[in-house]
Amino acid sequence: MVSRNIWVVDDDDVDLMTYQRTFRVLDYKDLNITYFKDSETMLLALEGGGQSPDLIFLDLNLPGLNGIESLQRIRQSGFYLPVVFLSTSSDSADVNVALQAGANAYFDKPVGFERSKEIIRNNIAFWFDQNLRK
Repeated sequence: MVSRNIWVVDDDDVDLMTYQRTFRVLDYKDLNITYFKDSETMLLALEGGGQSPDLIFLDLNLPGLNGIESLQRIRQSGFYLPVVFLSTSSDSADVNVALQAGANAYFDKPVGFERSKEIIRNNIAFWFDQNLRK
């Protein structure tokens, strides 16, 4: 069984708790989930040469480096893993800037647990192209 690493970057405690609950309920046995509250910490981990993620869920509006700046650093560092934005902004300008910067997908931040499950489940299925064992 191949283990996959997913990183979630979001500064909002309520959103982080929702993502934690979502992954716990989905109960994927072969996923390692790491949570970051800011981009700087995530980038240090990424550039530090440790375990790299296979997928990043990234918030747009973060303190310090925002999601776009973080994505630009990720790409400039030579990492071309999937980066999916989850943001409260549905402004088409934000979506376009994110996609032009190299985002692989952009979703409005899920409102409610069921929508969170749907977005997470669909992205895992899409990016990993398999049904992960539960």
